[in-house]
Parts: sequence; structure tokens; C-alpha cells
Amino acid sequence: MMVGAKTVVSLLVIFVSLLLLAIYLPGALINTGQGIINFTNDQFNFNQNAETISVYYSKNYLSGNDIAPERAAPSVPPEEKAAPDDVVWVNEQALSEPVKQWLEAAKEAATQSGVPACQLLSHVKLESNGDPLAVGYSGEIGIAQVMPQVAYFDFHMKVYDPDGRIAKLTPGKNAFSSEIMSYLRTSYVTKLKKLIETENRDLTKLSVIDTRFDSVRSLNAAAALIQRNIKALEKSLGRDLSSTSWEVIAAYNAGAGSVKDARTFENLNPNVRKYVDIVNENMFGANGYCVRPTS
Repeated sequence: MMVGAKTVVSLLVIFVSLLLLAIYLPGALINTGQGIINFTNDQFNFNQNAETISVYYSKNYLSGNDIAPERAAPSVPPEEKAAPDDVVWVNEQALSEPVKQWLEAAKEAATQSGVPACQLLSHVKLESNGDPLAVGYSGEIGIAQVMPQVAYFDFHMKVYDPDGRIAKLTPGKNAFSSEIMSYLRTSYVTKLKKLIETENRDLTKLSVIDTRFDSVRSLNAAAALIQRNIKALEKSLGRDLSSTSWEVIAAYNAGAGSVKDARTFENLNPNVRKYVDIVNENMFGANGYCVRPTS
């Protein structure tokens, strides 16, 4: 009888443990931030705006081909390679031609924002590989892949709004709802791609319709976004951050809210961790865009 009682107790303990795991584990994995930037590049064969998919794990919103392979979380977050004041030079020899064409625009945006030009170009490399006509998975446009809601409400940019749905959104309420994100990923992207062909891929004409096709404006928006994320994260996390910290790089893709909720690098969505790794490699890898001053 004693053996039987112990067996029952053991089974109850296992049952309760499994129940608790089922309750809490999905919440830890689901990414609840609001997305703003998408990355669509051969360097990272993954076409998902990671932070806007709050149902990423729980509802299989995307097909399996859209999800990058999950990798084991590192034991520590990526090392912050240099403070912002030290990252002032761009390794121009490392720049690919599609990215190099935006060097001067990146330097100008860096002067205005304080975000290193080499970092801006590292994001551009991953986001679009410097293609101003790049269209992202959720309606992002241009070299910085800014989402229409962010461009319209945060940076007062003119955006293509064929059905008038973007202008009717309410920031902080339904701007990133599942309904609007579904619309952007289907009807909106289809119409956007058709617009580009209708205008014969003419950036001058397209920039009049949607300012995100203006690469200078897009870079300035990207730099402003990074600065805004720094301020928001320093306030919510209670520590000083540089533009090259993993928190700020992650927020560029996943939104500051997602980083705040995650708190640690290990708790980030695995695809966001992948994003941070690639941007860090673009900046500080063997052929990285960022170099320290020698004197």
C-alpha cells in the first residue's frame, strides 16, 4: 500500500508539472511586441516580420517555410563591440555596391541622429541589400523596410493607402491588429507590387506616392527610430544603452515593447536573436562595416 501511495503522489506531481508547463511556456515563447521593420535578404533566408506575429508559436500563423530554423540560445548576449563614440568610421572597402550607393545618405543621417553610419548600413544590408524598390512581407518598402503604419503615424511620411485603411488606424490601439496585418500581407502587398510595375519602377514617381521610396527619408526615419528605441528602452530597462547594444538592435526588428518584455537576450524570439547576430556580423565581423578609429 505504501508503494502504491508513493506512485500516486509521483503521478500527481508529474501531472501538475506538465499542467504548469502548458500554461506558462507558450506565454514565454510568444512574441508580443509590435513590429516595424522587416528583413528580406539572402543573408537571412526568412521572410517574416517577427515582432508583429503575436501568434508566432501558438497559432501557426505562418507556413513552415516562413520560419527560420530555431537555434540554441547562447549563454550570454552578443558582446557590445564598441561604444557609439568609437564607431565613427565606415569600412568602405567592405560595402557591397548596392549598399555603398547609400553611404553619403547614411553619413548625413548619422550626423543628424548620432547613430553610426556603419550601423545604419548594416541594417540596410540585412533589410533590403540596398534595394530601394524592395517590398517586405508586411508592406514594408525601401532600403530601411519601414512599415506603412510607422511611416504614417510616427514620421508623418506619405504612404500608399489604396483602400484608405492605414489612415483610419488608431496608434496604440489597432495599428498592429491581426486584421490589419493580414490585410497588409495579402491585398496591400499585391497592390504595392503592382504599383511599382505600373509606374515602371520609377523611383521619382513612386516617391511622390509613398515617401518610403525616398531612400534618404527612409534612412533618416531608421536613424530616428533607433534613437527613439534607445530612449524607450533606457527608461523601461533602467540602464544606459548605446545604439549598438543587442537591446537596441533587437528593437529595430521586434519593437521596444518586445525587448522590454523579454528582458534578456535568451528570452527573445529566436528569429529576433538571429537578426541581432546578423547585424552584429555586418558591423563587426571579419569584413564588417564598422571600424574603430586608430588614433
